[in-house]
Amino acid sequence: DRSASGWQATDRWALWDMFMDEYVGAGGVTTYWYGLDSISDQSKALVAAGKSADVRVVTSGDSAADELAPWRVPVRAVIYATSGIALEKLGFAQTTSERATLQFTVPADHTVWATADFWARYTTVATVDPVIAAWDMRRIGGPDAGEAVERIRRLVLGRGLP
Repeated sequence: DRSASGWQATDRWALWDMFMDEYVGAGGVTTYWYGLDSISDQSKALVAAGKSADVRVVTSGDSAADELAPWRVPVRAVIYATSGIALEKLGFAQTTSERATLQFTVPADHTVWATADFWARYTTVATVDPVIAAWDMRRIGGPDAGEAVERIRRLVLGRGLP
């Protein structure tokens, strides 16, 4: 619906489901890495490395969900960055997507940054918009991914966050 203050979704739950079904991902360049540290520590190391290299870094997937609505033991960090970072120097080894503990993406979809900027008003951690974090977590999969995605969904929609 359109109002004087702008557009507003009439059924936010249906809009969430539509996004989950139709979003094709951020595109861009993605590489996969293996690290020995916990997923949380891997994410924190990338955020810190980004700050020191003047590269914007935000977390997504399991690593963002662990900050936003912890539910499952994270199995893969998903990182979006504005440019590459020398992950080998941080102790990571490049690997296949099946073995990766970290996915590193320089996205083609620049709305990743716009929605992360909007979400930053509501959090102090460097994460993507929770909807994208949930989409990435669903893509990572696992027996408890559905419940973990639902917890993020309730965080966003159940509390009336924008």
